[in-house]
Amino acid sequence: MEKKKIRYITPFTEEAFFTVVKKGIADAAELLGAEVEFTGTKDADVQELCRLIEQSAADGCDGIAVSLVEEEKMAPSVEKAVQEGIPVVSFNIGGTGKANVLANVCQDAFKAGKVVGRRICGKFGEGKVLFTLHDDVEVLRQRLEGILSGMAESGVQPEYKVIVSGNTPELACSTIMEELSKDESICAVIGTGQSDTHGAGLAAKELKGSFYTAGFDVCSEILQMVKEEVIDFTIDQQPYVQGFYPLLLLWQNASFGIMPSDIDAGNAVIDSTNIDLVMAAASQGVR
Repeated sequence: MEKKKIRYITPFTEEAFFTVVKKGIADAAELLGAEVEFTGTKDADVQELCRLIEQSAADGCDGIAVSLVEEEKMAPSVEKAVQEGIPVVSFNIGGTGKANVLANVCQDAFKAGKVVGRRICGKFGEGKVLFTLHDDVEVLRQRLEGILSGMAESGVQPEYKVIVSGNTPELACSTIMEELSKDESICAVIGTGQSDTHGAGLAAKELKGSFYTAGFDVCSEILQMVKEEVIDFTIDQQPYVQGFYPLLLLWQNASFGIMPSDIDAGNAVIDSTNIDLVMAAASQGVR
């Protein structure tokens, strides 16, 4: 069978999150004998992402896996690829139904947010909650909406502020520290993504745990801060799954015409009760 050429396109190529995604891709590529390219942008440049989708179709790829960071804006480019006969699957970000993809391998962002919202209720005292988004993109807004919904269902409607913290942990830490210095009523910082959750943990360590923090996503530093109880918990969207399964789905479709279905990457809670198990898996590159 001819080797299939699959291209992955992501808005945040340098984010540590995608290290585990790439491990899933590599394992699937070895299993299936596929040729895979991983590309994208550093800072969610939607215009460039659209160009990359259209270029992938022009290059004759057998399938495209793409993070639909702004699905409505990217939908026309997805449609152009589909009209060229190229199957497209979304991974990491997508699932709103606005783009003509065969399937989505993503976390249900709103549902995951509700898990956080319900879980943080009662974990901190009176005061303002600072919610952070490392970029003002759709999936992070969906997580935030879910958090607020989960809190409301639990009878909690906090005073809160939302900021865009920047997409590196160091920048997020600096931005969070600045907000904390300006507003002493902030009693909790809740991240919606990896960089800002990591940054919130760095700020908490700097200020010796003067506020509560929890958030989303996994990297070695976040796991260590969960183990140290600097971060109460984080939600794992299982990036290995998001790398492995899109390639499998696209390969099956390109090879045999098998029509895929959506796969929910999940919303696993990582806290002090299971951190050792997760860290063991992380040492193997799969968490």
